[in-house]
Amino acid sequence: NDQVNGNPATPAVVDVTIGDNGGLANLEVNTATGKLKVPAGATPGTYEVTYRICVKGEASPCDTAKVKIEVTSDAAPTTTINANDDPNTSVAKGGSIEVLSNDRLNGEPVTKDKVTTTIDNNGGLTGVEIDPATGKIKVPVTATEGTYEVTYKICEKQNGTPCDRAKVKITITSDVIHTIEANDDPAVTVGKGGTVTVLNNDTVDGNPATKDNVDISI
Repeated sequence: NDQVNGNPATPAVVDVTIGDNGGLANLEVNTATGKLKVPAGATPGTYEVTYRICVKGEASPCDTAKVKIEVTSDAAPTTTINANDDPNTSVAKGGSIEVLSNDRLNGEPVTKDKVTTTIDNNGGLTGVEIDPATGKIKVPVTATEGTYEVTYKICEKQNGTPCDRAKVKITITSDVIHTIEANDDPAVTVGKGGTVTVLNNDTVDGNPATKDNVDISI
């Protein structure tokens, strides 16, 4: 519920520090998430903690707020994550590869909404990336044919840890898969004999569609 310039405060825009731990020794801030981290050895009880936020990298402006934390005797559950190597896969240039289906978070199947997926080692496959919309490995249309061993990393999304790594061997074929997206256009008023531009919001392989890279038909 904190804000910077009327927008939600996040770890990307503010620095968080403990102003007064209220007697909760060894309380700290997880700088990756902006959350307060209660130590595993904390004594059960209720603590009123004062924290301070400042615009990231700046000494001011800053503000303070309080939060009442009740520490119970129950230990926080341990999060487990397992990334498993994937079978060898052949894919055309511009294609995608599903790698999360055999990975597990707390024993349950992993989905793109539960983990953050990144390329840890591209194995020489320049331009390979993770499609944030699907969680799949995306092979660039400019990829050179061959076989590459790519290492990816998954981390529990909410806390940023734990993490694990796995490998997938990718064979790039000579075929090319192009992606094209035509989007509906706003209403247009035009006189008789006039023209209407419709390509401005369309894309080919993620790049703007032009008369030179697409054929248009009615």
